[in-house]
Amino acid sequence: MTAAASHDYDWVVVGSGFGGSVAALRLAQKGYRVAVIEQGRRYRDGDFARSAWQLRRMLWAPRVGLRGIMQVKRFRDVTVIGGVGVGGGSLVYANTLYIPHSDDFYRHAQWAELADWRAELAPHYAEAQRMLGVVEYAGDGQSECAMRAVATTLGVGQSYRTTPVGVYFGEPGVTVADPYFGGSGPPRTGCVRCGQCMLGCRYGAKNTLVKNYLWEAERLGVEVVSDRAVVDVAPIGAPDGSDGYSVTSERSGAILRRGRRRTTARGVVLAAGTLGTNTLLRRCRDRGSLPRLSDRLGHLVRTNSEAITAVTARSGDYSGEIAITASIYPDAHTHVTNNTYGGAGDVFALNFGPLTSGSEAPTAWLPVANLVAEVAAREIGGIAQSAVTESLFNTPTTAHFLGGATIGTDARSGVVDRDQSVFGYRNMVVCDGAAVPANIGVNPSLTIAALAERSMSRIPAADRG
Repeated sequence: MTAAASHDYDWVVVGSGFGGSVAALRLAQKGYRVAVIEQGRRYRDGDFARSAWQLRRMLWAPRVGLRGIMQVKRFRDVTVIGGVGVGGGSLVYANTLYIPHSDDFYRHAQWAELADWRAELAPHYAEAQRMLGVVEYAGDGQSECAMRAVATTLGVGQSYRTTPVGVYFGEPGVTVADPYFGGSGPPRTGCVRCGQCMLGCRYGAKNTLVKNYLWEAERLGVEVVSDRAVVDVAPIGAPDGSDGYSVTSERSGAILRRGRRRTTARGVVLAAGTLGTNTLLRRCRDRGSLPRLSDRLGHLVRTNSEAITAVTARSGDYSGEIAITASIYPDAHTHVTNNTYGGAGDVFALNFGPLTSGSEAPTAWLPVANLVAEVAAREIGGIAQSAVTESLFNTPTTAHFLGGATIGTDARSGVVDRDQSVFGYRNMVVCDGAAVPANIGVNPSLTIAALAERSMSRIPAADRG
């Protein structure tokens, strides 16, 4: 793509999560002028909540004064949890960075004929792992022992493994010069193992995107604009966007004095998270800004087929270490992790009630999830529980919302092509979970980053001539 000085930027990236941050850095490295527009605020390490009861720092609902890092949206058929803020989901996720192992993902019919995806993505997974500082968790505390016991009871003891995570395990509480990028990255502090990763790491140990991809992007001149929500994207001139785009944003959550602003760019990367990207594209199509979008927009939306259960222990402390430390496979298609919010996350206990079962649409009840919860409760002498949204409202809860603008062979089967470029438009790319065409089976963060790495590798360097 030829860079054009007549636009405010060469590329505007909407969102700063795993896809958006990758895109921002790689485009800047190719010589483009890049802006990232993020609806959430910028957090320093010390700004995160000390307790989940600090709702103003924990939850995102700006119209009622909550500007935290977690958005919870309840729909008729699903409750969706997502990250908000500069760094997106990396601020609030549980550090886990898995490579999916199952061919059910790599050879799904939606995209199988387009590439050998296991081979195609392998180098991009490796690069994303390097950038995010992935290491295997090392520890054997009460929670890990309980997980191992559950696996043994279920007859799958060999499936137990500790978790690949993006955490700096230096000397606890000790700050050192950048240990990852030859001194060009920010100082880092060794993990204190408080277990409160999903509240936002206050110590600088969590490898959030602001400490790697975004950090390097800003060093190259990328401008990150926070506290602004993109509300419209429309071509300038040629209807296919080949002359560029107008990106309209406004102050996040504002009812009055929205401060609407128009930014122009030669290209747009949509990376506002699965829910955000789908919502934005649907509004743009409905209002006529992007009429060429595929009719498949909004199809193949999925929850990564998960269920959330809990066990409340009557004694013992299972809240230490980091958010997720171990996993098991109770069967060939089910991946189970242990999760904790640490000692300051007790407010989330209000989300759970008695363990329930029963079929629903979409299915919130996974029998194997209930089985694991019951076995775990017996192992630690606790009480097995279900999420209230699942037991009372018959709806699953997911932090891994995927699909809706999926990869396909053409506009009749998907919204974007194999390189994640939007059918019907030039220089418009989807780089978040919305493009994922199949169930990953594990936390999707690393896959979203790897897909974004691959997509950006297809974009040529800027032509300044």
